[in-house]
Amino acid sequence: TGPVQTSPVSLDPQTLDGIVVDDEAATRTGFDAMSHSIGPFVASGYRHDENTDKGHQSIQFPLTIQVAGVYEVRIAYTPNPNRATNVPVVIRAGDKSYTVKANQRLPIEQGAFMTIGKYDFAVGEALIEFSNAETDGYVVVDAVQLVPSN
Repeated sequence: TGPVQTSPVSLDPQTLDGIVVDDEAATRTGFDAMSHSIGPFVASGYRHDENTDKGHQSIQFPLTIQVAGVYEVRIAYTPNPNRATNVPVVIRAGDKSYTVKANQRLPIEQGAFMTIGKYDFAVGEALIEFSNAETDGYVVVDAVQLVPSN
C-alpha cells in the first residue's frame, strides 16, 4: 500500500549544456551532509546544511568563462516543502557582483535546474556562492550551470 517508490534520477554533468560545475568541485565551509534520496540530481547526489549553523555555511562554485557574453545562470537543487525560500546566491562575474534570493520550494524547470537570471560574464574566472545566512529552511546545493543566452 502507499505510493510507488521510484529510484531518483542522476544526471551526468558531461551530457548537460553549457558550463556545469558539480558540488564535488566546489569549495565548502560546512554543507557536509550529503543525500541522494530526492531526484533528479547531478552526478552522485547533493549537499545540504541540515538546517543548522545558520550564517556559518557556504559553498563556492568556480567557473572559467572562455567566451564573453550573457549567460543564463541555473542552480540545481531538489525542491521540497522543508527547503528555504530565501537562499542567498552571489554571482561574481569579473568586477561585477549580483545577489539574488532563491526559493528552493519552487519546482525545477530544466532537468534538475532553476534559472536565477541572466548575467554578463567577461572572459576569465567567475564564481557563484551560496550561503545559509538567515535562511528559513534546508539549503540544498547540487550544481550550477551557465548556458549562453541568445
